[in-house]
Amino acid sequence: MAIICSVRSVFAAAFSLLLLLALSTPLEAQTVLTNDVTGSGAYAVAVNAATRKAYVVNNGDNTVTVIDETTNATSTVNVGSGPYAVAVNPVTNFVYVANHGDDTVTVIDGTKRTVVATVKVGQRPEAVAVDPKRNRVYVANTHSDNVTVIDGARNTVLKTLKAGKNPFALAVDPKSGQLYVASYGEPALVVVDPR
Repeated sequence: MAIICSVRSVFAAAFSLLLLLALSTPLEAQTVLTNDVTGSGAYAVAVNAATRKAYVVNNGDNTVTVIDETTNATSTVNVGSGPYAVAVNPVTNFVYVANHGDDTVTVIDGTKRTVVATVKVGQRPEAVAVDPKRNRVYVANTHSDNVTVIDGARNTVLKTLKAGKNPFALAVDPKSGQLYVASYGEPALVVVDPR
């Protein structure tokens, strides 16, 4: 089942919320804790609140920098070509990196900080989202016009979903499991029940 909505109204609501949050924190109350600790071309970031680790995708040198929020210590994990997006499953502590350059997803064990799998997906993956309750990983493949569904327990592809022209952003409702897919083309927003 798919529902088509105006992507402009979704983006406008999200932008308004982010603007409200940004304006509610005075600049003098903000403190820079760490800077200049990543590799070349920091491109995306995800945080596992349970482990207090941040994962920064470095597109320029095909790495992920792991930052320990408690100590600010860093380590580096090599990933596929052209890493573009990152998401974390806080339940399993696995990290998923969409590699735009070689059409793969690198799976990192967040505890060991090692690569445990590389999964082939569609062409030019630009976004990744995790459903921790169902242990599913969704990857938006912009040039394939689809979304790859990965079984997080086995790190294998379960299926591929049609998702509009050039999907580039994903969000999962953690309660219902519904997947929201924004696309550059038409339809601009598709809501999928991936079951």
